[in-house]
Amino acid sequence: MNWGSIGAAAVAVFFIWMIYRNRGGIKEMMQRSKEAPQYWGTFALLMAGVIALVYVLIKL
Repeated sequence: MNWGSIGAAAVAVFFIWMIYRNRGGIKEMMQRSKEAPQYWGTFALLMAGVIALVYVLIKL
């Protein structure tokens, strides 16, 4: 095993643990998410920045 797969496994275990720990609050969290204001312009700007960063890193 290399460090990448060990890190991916650790992240997966962490997320599974967080979901298990917050099991009762998932429905409440989804409801709050639906009621929250949606900032699609900010989301699009951030995604464009991430895509540009990945493009630049690939070209290096």
